[in-house]
Amino acid sequence: YTEEFLQKLQEIGMMDITRSHKPVDEASAALLDRMKDCKDTAAYLKKADWSKDPDAQDIEKAAASAVLLETDPVAYVKEQKERLEDLRNSINSAKSRIREYAPWGEFDRTSLDRISEAGYELHYFSAPVKAYKEEWEQEYPIEVISRDSKNVWFVAVTPQNGTVPLPAKEIPAPAYSASEARAHLKELEAQTATVKGNIIKAKDFIGRLETEYKETAGKLDLYLADAASSLAAENTVTLLVGFAPSKDDEKI
Repeated sequence: YTEEFLQKLQEIGMMDITRSHKPVDEASAALLDRMKDCKDTAAYLKKADWSKDPDAQDIEKAAASAVLLETDPVAYVKEQKERLEDLRNSINSAKSRIREYAPWGEFDRTSLDRISEAGYELHYFSAPVKAYKEEWEQEYPIEVISRDSKNVWFVAVTPQNGTVPLPAKEIPAPAYSASEARAHLKELEAQTATVKGNIIKAKDFIGRLETEYKETAGKLDLYLADAASSLAAENTVTLLVGFAPSKDDEKI
C-alpha cells in the first residue's frame, strides 16, 4: 500500500519526502544507471551531425533507408557507436596498409602461385637509397619494384627456404595489391557511412529516451521515498517524513 500511497502523493506534485539522494541498494542503483544511460544516449544523438562529412550524401541516403527495429534505444545506439569505433580503427589500419603496399604496385597472384609451384619463393626487401648497391643486381636475382627519394623496394628470387645475405631489411610479403588495399578502404568507408546513417535515423528515439528518463526518475523517487519510510504502531503504520507548501494543506 505504501507504493500506491506515494503515487497519489506524487500526483499532487508538491510533496517533498525526506529520503536519500543516492542509491540505497542494487534496485535503486539500476534505476539511476538507466536514467544516466537514457540521458547520455539522447545527448549523443542530439549532437550527432555529419553534415560536413566528406561522405555526407551517402550518410544521408543511409539514414533515409535505415529501419529502426523495436528494440532498446540505449543498447542499439551503444552497438552502433562500438561498430563505428571498430570501423575507425580498421580505416586507420587500412590507410597504413595502403602506404605500406603502395610501393609494390600491382601484381598477379596467379603468377606468384606459379613461382611457388616451381619450387621458388620471393623475398621482399626495402633499403635506403644511399645504402642500396647497384652491384647487388649482378650478384643476386633481384628485381627493383619501385623507388622514391628515400627508399628502394625490391624482391629477390630463391629456391624454397632459401636466403639472401643482403644488408637490407627483409619485410613481409604484401597481403594484397595497392588497388586491393584501396578497394578494402572504400568498403570500410561505405560501412562507416551506413553506421552513421543508422545513428542519424536513431534520432527518432530521442523523444522515447526523454520520456523513459522522466518515468524512471519518478520510479526512483517513489522507490527511495518508500525505502526511507519506517514502521510504527506495531508495524500497522508506515511513517513518512516530508514537506509540502502550506497553501496546499486542504488539498493534501
